[in-house]
Amino acid sequence: MLVSLGEHCNFLGGFAFKSQDLKDPEGIPVIKIKNVNNKVVKMNDVQFFSEEKMNEKLNKFLLADGDVLIAMTGQGSVGRVGRFRNLNNKKVLLNQRVGKFVPKQSLDLGYLYYILSSEKYEKILFNAASGSGQPNLSPDIIKSIKIPYLPIDEQIKVSKVLGALDDKIALNQKSNQTLEQMAQALFKSWFVDFDPVFDNALASGMSVNDFPEALQKKAEQRQQVQQQIANGELDARPLPEDIQQLFPSEFEQSDEPSIGINGWIPKGWEISDLAEITTELRRGISPKYTEEGGIQVINQKCIRNHEINFSLCRRNNPELRKVAGRELLIGDVLVNSTGVGTLGRVAQVHSLPEPTIVDSHVTVVRPNVEKILAYTFGQLMLANERSIEALGEGSTGQTELSRKILSEQKVVLPPVNLATKIEDTFKSYADKQVNNRVQIASLEKTRDTLLPKLISGELTIPTAKDCA
Repeated sequence: MLVSLGEHCNFLGGFAFKSQDLKDPEGIPVIKIKNVNNKVVKMNDVQFFSEEKMNEKLNKFLLADGDVLIAMTGQGSVGRVGRFRNLNNKKVLLNQRVGKFVPKQSLDLGYLYYILSSEKYEKILFNAASGSGQPNLSPDIIKSIKIPYLPIDEQIKVSKVLGALDDKIALNQKSNQTLEQMAQALFKSWFVDFDPVFDNALASGMSVNDFPEALQKKAEQRQQVQQQIANGELDARPLPEDIQQLFPSEFEQSDEPSIGINGWIPKGWEISDLAEITTELRRGISPKYTEEGGIQVINQKCIRNHEINFSLCRRNNPELRKVAGRELLIGDVLVNSTGVGTLGRVAQVHSLPEPTIVDSHVTVVRPNVEKILAYTFGQLMLANERSIEALGEGSTGQTELSRKILSEQKVVLPPVNLATKIEDTFKSYADKQVNNRVQIASLEKTRDTLLPKLISGELTIPTAKDCA
């Protein structure tokens, strides 16, 4: 049975905050349209409303854990639905043109989320929007949308089954975040902060004052860390002796003051341009898109949070736009190269489900494995992501990262024998992330396949009574 949303659900639009009210560096986060994406509500890149300005009339715009939100405006964003998670029960406010569903007792919020966030209903909501340049959804249009209706106890069962799959997906996603943080922390300690070099120098009998002035503060910090480890105040595994010995015990000053630590790098290490340690550094193609067949094309939207979302790819017609020789390889690093807020995002290709290319807004950077190994190179590029973001040129909204400027980016290279020792560690982190992503994709497919079957009655959820 189909029923209109308005029969079982109320709807609340967000508050019309003034732009000057959202300039505080901290306070109460405010959720905007851009935060509703990929079926979730993301808290990155939010603006803040001053806690001091909070008043009683704004209380109804506070969000609770599990709230289901919808973007009500914007080409490419209107109709997007996401679920807000607020496990810490912090104050978070809702901005105008983002709506919140308020179900009555006859409608389960989780069930509603799974219906509206499905691909089918996101298309229905998008097509229901009015306006050409800036499509909009009004509360009345949203409430007129018809959804499948089940008895409330059946809705709850459906929500629990699909929620269990989402919990497993979230666990794998959290695992991947932890793996990425571990890899980045290790790379930073060894190849950015040069902790083992300081340790070797201090172990050789150098005092803090024996270090060059530019390194004394860092040396003192490292000495304190060593003391904490010795006192049992800090739990840290020592480096294997064979690896520790590959690090020098001295620093030397380079000709590049922005490189290393105030221009100082480990003795015997090299400074190189990206051009010198890569075999490819080029933009992608301007595709001729097709809806069916063709070859997969990664665009800037696919690259976020150091991962590649292949589900957002489009497809190029190779008969209209040749791609020979442009296919990606595992180990390639992709860099978003156009637009403020997007330019500089980095992700390494860890798996390729099928032949894939990139469009003209993405730069492919391929390591020369004779000079730097692939997964170490991936961590090197991630460590330099902020520097790469700052390389963009051009006017606001039209910023570009040129191939030439990127190729001239300076990096510090560890010796090959040291990089070889650690390469397998970085690769193992990447392989585990790939396995988790495969599981996530399988769980998502299962979830999305189950939903219509559970709603239609093709599949039923057994009760304890049925199993007795």
